[in-house]
Amino acid sequence: MKTYLAAVDLGSNSFRASVGEIQPGVQPPTVIAVERLKETVRLAAGLDIAGNLDEAAIQRGEVVLTAFRNTFSQYPLAATRAVATNTLRLAHNAGAVKKRFELALGMPIQIISGEEEAQLIYQGISSQLPVNNERRLMIDIGGSSTEIIVGQGQDVLALASLPIGCLTFTKDFFPMGSTISEQAMDAAISMAYKEIGTVAPRFKTHGWQSCYGSSGTAKGLVAVLKGSGYATMGITRIGLEQLKQRLIHDGSVKLDQLPGLKKDRALVLAGGLSIMLAAFYALDIHGPMVAGEGALRAGVLAELRREYYANADSNAWIPD
Repeated sequence: MKTYLAAVDLGSNSFRASVGEIQPGVQPPTVIAVERLKETVRLAAGLDIAGNLDEAAIQRGEVVLTAFRNTFSQYPLAATRAVATNTLRLAHNAGAVKKRFELALGMPIQIISGEEEAQLIYQGISSQLPVNNERRLMIDIGGSSTEIIVGQGQDVLALASLPIGCLTFTKDFFPMGSTISEQAMDAAISMAYKEIGTVAPRFKTHGWQSCYGSSGTAKGLVAVLKGSGYATMGITRIGLEQLKQRLIHDGSVKLDQLPGLKKDRALVLAGGLSIMLAAFYALDIHGPMVAGEGALRAGVLAELRREYYANADSNAWIPD
């Protein structure tokens, strides 16, 4: 009988889910994703001036989580885990929102710390990479937070979770209908640089041999830089600077003129670009940074696999 696990990531920009099948014939047992789901929710956009998530954002989340639940019903799931990240860490009404989301999803949701998020991201990306002894830098730019990790093998050497994200930067510096100006872009880069600069020395002390960017921002940048001819492989500083000048010249994100850019990434491209450029400057990255697969969802699946073999009933839950 096949054994399935399910992981859900309630991010600040997108909600993602994976159903994984344990491969028992492999030592150690691995998990292969058989279903991947992703929907743009823009949860962080629903935070009002009082710090509460508005009704429209909550309802967007409920619709997506209900769809996830319907997909999960097709599998005999042995274990599940759902985690929520920075927006629910910040929302003053997170408790009430969490209950509504749990009813829609049909499983408990844990609001994890930024540090645990970074740990899971590292484990998730590492699970998709060859086993070796090199030190790896990983950057995950989410909707309202950015995680930076340096690790070796399965060990995390340094990590940080910073309150900067592609969606929040879009709201603050490039709101809908505004022109992408040099002044706005430089202000966004400066703000991100200050945040990353506070932790940069710790990462530089460890050093790294390879560099990975995960989730939507990094993958979107990889696709745009390649499609536009600004970089042949991955993300480079020169490529990012060329894209910056292109956006300033155009005054907006012109989807039809940026090959490789998906429609759902267009709105947050400038915000994500400014943070990635600041990371390259503050951490002195010259690239190339390649796309890291897996990230948070894969990290949760890897953790579920370990827990499953330790205690097959550890994820049992009865809704209220």
